[in-house]
Amino acid sequence: MFGLHETPRGSSYVPPTSSCISHNCLKRYHFTFLPERFLRLYFAATALALAVSTCTGIMVSWKYAHRKSTVLLTLGAEVLIPAILVFM
Repeated sequence: MFGLHETPRGSSYVPPTSSCISHNCLKRYHFTFLPERFLRLYFAATALALAVSTCTGIMVSWKYAHRKSTVLLTLGAEVLIPAILVFM
């Protein structure tokens, strides 16, 4: 996908062995044994479980925190830092 297993012409770059092995394995064996619809449902269920788990963690931390400002600052940092990094 990123071409880390290839050496550009005229470059001294040597790809890692693990990158070459995994690329050759994926090139040789096509992992199409699962239907696309099943994969979409699987990833949607995984995303939903992650969202529910995150919301549960936020609710528990809010309920049992001695200082609500610490929870708000942490939550704000968790939202702002990735947003800043995406738009840089």
